Amino acid sequence: AAFNDPQTVKLEANKCCLLITKLLYLLAQGEKFEGRDAEGVFFAVTKLFQSQNTALRRMTYLFIKEVAESTDPENVIIVIQSLTKDMNSNVD
Repeated sequence: AAFNDPQTVKLEANKCCLLITKLLYLLAQGEKFEGRDAEGVFFAVTKLFQSQNTALRRMTYLFIKEVAESTDPENVIIVIQSLTKDMNSNVD
């Protein structure tokens, strides 16, 4: 829910970084996000590209890298297009 709230993303980037850290921890412990849960988390995290916070954007890249393999390939293509656009922007 925090990832879907633009105000939280803008004003509380550290909170979003902490949530991504917790998600990455779960993945490292063997937890799997599957089906709709995986897609829901995947797309919620991709919304964090809107943030101007460098640390949050880097955490977003890391999370997407970790979950891309378990996500529907069609959805990954959408995210790759977003990443490409983001990498070519002037934002760090």
